[in-house]
Amino acid sequence: AGRGFTLGALLEFVCMLLNGRRALQEIHGLREALVHSGVAALPDFSFFDPKRSTTQDVVFWGIIPLTQQQQSSLAEVMTGGQPCYPKCLLSHTWSSLFLHTVAAAVADAVGE
Repeated sequence: AGRGFTLGALLEFVCMLLNGRRALQEIHGLREALVHSGVAALPDFSFFDPKRSTTQDVVFWGIIPLTQQQQSSLAEVMTGGQPCYPKCLLSHTWSSLFLHTVAAAVADAVGE
């Protein structure tokens, strides 16, 4: 029940996909949260193309490599292992562009 994550954490994950090294340098607390979650190093996110990458691509080439060593969920990694209770359910399809799912989360958060 405590496996949610914040919109901020989702946007930080998108930043990691776009440029992992820069995200680690510029997002306060991100490195510490990853270390606390057991992530020793970021996987290679060079596969990610915001205009083409589907949710399936992000799961298989990004999320699974990021979480498999610790056998945890992305939510646990994104929150540094701290419980976070979701306020909504974000549904998605494997074939949709990943950034469309992110856009839906942002739209929900701003009441659109």
